[in-house]
Order: sequence, then C-alpha cells, then structure tokens
Amino acid sequence: MNLHQRKPMRLAMSGLSLAVLAACGGGSDEPPAPTTATLSGVVADGPLSGATVCYDLNDNGTCDIGEPTSSATNADGQYSVEVPLAVAGKYAVVAMVPATAVDKDTGQPVGQAFSLLAPATGSTGAQQVFVSALTTAVAHVANDEGLSSAAA
Repeated sequence: MNLHQRKPMRLAMSGLSLAVLAACGGGSDEPPAPTTATLSGVVADGPLSGATVCYDLNDNGTCDIGEPTSSATNADGQYSVEVPLAVAGKYAVVAMVPATAVDKDTGQPVGQAFSLLAPATGSTGAQQVFVSALTTAVAHVANDEGLSSAAA
C-alpha cells in the first residue's frame, strides 16, 4: 500500500473512532441531569381516593390542559406528579376532587365536587406536598394578604 492509499484509510478510521466516542456519550460515566422533579404526597379531608392533582403553572386554582397532572389518587389519597425541575416549588399544587371521590374515613363518596390546594413550597427538587382544607386556607390567606406561606 502506498502513502496515498493509507491516507484515506487513516481518515476513515479517525472518523469511525469519533463516531464510536460520540455514541458512548463522549466517555462520561455521569448520568444525564434530571429535567423533572417528583412531587408526591396525600390529598386529605380524610384520605381521598379518586382526586386528580396538578401543578398549577398559571396560578388559576384549577387543573388545565398542559399542566403536569397525576393519575387519580389511590385509596390512601396518595399521588405523584412530575414537574419541570426549573419550576419545582414555585407554584401551588391543586387537587380536583370529584363528587365520586371516596373519603377513606367514612368509606363514602364525598357527594359534591370541590378543590383543595397547597401553596408553593419555595423548595427545589423532589418534595412531599400535603394537600388539605388547612393547606387550602393557608394558600388563600397568603394570596389575599400578600404574605408568604410561612407567614400565613
């Protein structure tokens, strides 16, 4: 093989080596950075099964299309919702409770639809957020009086 024939072979091998390294992520052993955070907790007026929880990105107190939303709460009122990491802790958590949701304490449907919310936590990353009538009152006082959740 003469010098002119080896040069294309070297270029091809160099290109193949770069492609293999790129496919492996450049040789880094670090996992990709997370882009979401998990908010989880309980919806309670007595634990409520069948409620839907969302992360209220537009602060309107209801679950809208496009907002991060959980599946229905389980028999213990537990939920889990993935939210964008960049906004974790910045917005309220809303629980939409249909009339058919069951209160674990009574074993009966609640009979009338209502919503509950928990104010923004101010924390970043994954977190536990309890949603109840008390957290709803705190959120309303904080909003109405212009207070922080802690002050309310």
